[in-house]
Amino acid sequence: MTRIAAMVVMTLGMAACGNSAAGVAYQPFGDTASDTVADAVGTPDTVSETAADVEADLGPGPDAADDAAPDAEPDTSPDVEPDTTTDTGPDTSNLADPSGTWAQWTLTSSLTQVPVVGHATSTAGAILLLQVTGQGATAGVTGKVCTLELTSGTTLVQTIAPKAFIDSVEYVSRTVAITATGGQTQLAFPQVYEVRGAKLTDVATEALPTTADDPRVFDQDKDGKPGVTVQIKGLLDGQIWLVQRGWQQGTCDLKDKTCDGLLQWGDEQKILGTDNPILKNPNPSQVHPDATKSFFRSTRVDPGATCADILAQRDKLFAR
Repeated sequence: MTRIAAMVVMTLGMAACGNSAAGVAYQPFGDTASDTVADAVGTPDTVSETAADVEADLGPGPDAADDAAPDAEPDTSPDVEPDTTTDTGPDTSNLADPSGTWAQWTLTSSLTQVPVVGHATSTAGAILLLQVTGQGATAGVTGKVCTLELTSGTTLVQTIAPKAFIDSVEYVSRTVAITATGGQTQLAFPQVYEVRGAKLTDVATEALPTTADDPRVFDQDKDGKPGVTVQIKGLLDGQIWLVQRGWQQGTCDLKDKTCDGLLQWGDEQKILGTDNPILKNPNPSQVHPDATKSFFRSTRVDPGATCADILAQRDKLFAR
């Protein structure tokens, strides 16, 4: 049996560093601002000592008569007006507009150690219907999960996300950053966490529940079991009740009708119970080391498109 969390998708959805410089004030050499070159050659003993006295001590310099600097000319240059322009931020006039309705397919891949079979590539896919609003430097993304699809990488077992599970998954709204590099507009989807089957105060770092009686656990898919339920069929049959946490982020190049990119992701899960004791210990799994095997593809669709429309045209919409 493959690791369940690796096969139950966490949806990305059409899923900047800054720097600063601190100025350093100039400090003249010497202990105080009154230090002068005269200190290096001997300072007059009293304030009444004159330049002639100093010359008498040191001797006249060459062409002393020529050493006197001419009177400075008065500054007649006009005063420089202060800069009163307002900083309006980065220029966004050359950014493409992502606003509209999009169909999106996300796919994450895991490498799982399966007895007898060896290493197998399992995948978790999601098809989404997204709405993107706003343009300029940022845009808001809302959406709906149309379906979740899981593969185990082997014919021995099959992992299934029941309809009740799929219907219980809500898309996590987010704000994407819009930038341009070399004339190419890009959408950067921030790291977004999803938790299923539990309610956490801190979705990113709080430890997941490990038992069904933890008060943070709830029956998300409303099937009478704690957490969410996935089904296993094949060499082994049964149900697993679990809680999950996953994250995704990615960047895509925005074209006229597409926006495709690679996914960075991670997940974890805790099994709360099962009706088949053999399923309590899923096989070890990890994010697939080939980064190109986790990606997302996005395609513009008509504003009135539905999940049914997207699923009926999926092969055409996501063919690349």
